[in-house]
Amino acid sequence: PLVHWEFIDDVGALVVTDQEEEDAPSEYRGASAIAEAVRVGLSEVGLGLHKVEVGGEVKSLGHEIAPEDFGVRAARGRLWELMDLTDEILLTGRTYARSVEVVVSTWCWLQMCQRSALSVWSAVYGFIEKHREDGVLPLPREVREELQAALHLGVFLEASMRLPWSPRAVSYT
Repeated sequence: PLVHWEFIDDVGALVVTDQEEEDAPSEYRGASAIAEAVRVGLSEVGLGLHKVEVGGEVKSLGHEIAPEDFGVRAARGRLWELMDLTDEILLTGRTYARSVEVVVSTWCWLQMCQRSALSVWSAVYGFIEKHREDGVLPLPREVREELQAALHLGVFLEASMRLPWSPRAVSYT
């Protein structure tokens, strides 16, 4: 099968097969040509693409998508960098609220493949809002605890696309 996604200026196609494209069954051939046709078509209407990925394992939007387990996970390189940065902030115990905002927003993006991890954030938002324009500040206990929780949950930021999908769409307004 061919799995695809579109997100603003990223388009990806994951060909789920163990064979190279030229040796793949006919239904897998031409994925690169299809991706290029999509890129050209979007470009013709003024929608340029930042990145197009086609293959058996791709990295897109800070996540890795791999066919061996049909999983989506936070890209390991980006995750380890974020974990190091978070750990450094925790060891220092002091930083700018804007720095916390950058770290938290990156965590939130990487947590999108395992959305239950988003539940760790609460106090950090008030800290950021209240101190956004301030200088270096000591981190309150609650903010440190939330950063520590995100750090510990980092290794679990993955999801399987083999799990059954809900036939029901839910909207909260």
